[in-house]
Amino acid sequence: AVLLGGCSTLFSGTPDEEPGCPEDGPVCIEITEGYHVGRNKLERLIMRHEGYRQHPYDDNGNLSVGYARNLTTNGISEEEALYLLRNDLDRIEKQLQEKYPVTSELSVDRYNVVVSMAYVLGMNGLSEFKDFWKALEHRDYPRASVEIYLSKFCSDIGRRCPELAEMMWHGKAE
Repeated sequence: AVLLGGCSTLFSGTPDEEPGCPEDGPVCIEITEGYHVGRNKLERLIMRHEGYRQHPYDDNGNLSVGYARNLTTNGISEEEALYLLRNDLDRIEKQLQEKYPVTSELSVDRYNVVVSMAYVLGMNGLSEFKDFWKALEHRDYPRASVEIYLSKFCSDIGRRCPELAEMMWHGKAE
């Protein structure tokens, strides 16, 4: 068998052994690109045609995001939601370490309270908790717990509030 440079066909045998080959020439066996190569080309084509949009947008009456992912019809799978959650947590943890070094001194459960609050409130919202941060810097966890209870955040999140406040107070999950 011989593959000629620049060709995508393998020549072998005789014409009568392979349908679709010229009668007076060698047998042609087409070499196709692998699945991954074809998929990469397809992804690049769609990415080029659709363009990337970070935020949801109206796409002919449907809510879409990214490369025209139709959220209205398709939503997201639990696996996709977990992927997004993990990315968000990575981003939040990095921001917390940079802005609030005291978080590295917290127990796992107290740290989880702070990350959970940042997840709901965003970093800007969490930074409004001035007395909460002072309490954490002084390792006054009961006071930090009270600051959670006294906040509008507590009424907004409902039954999650007592659990988070207790975790902050005692340093462990129930």
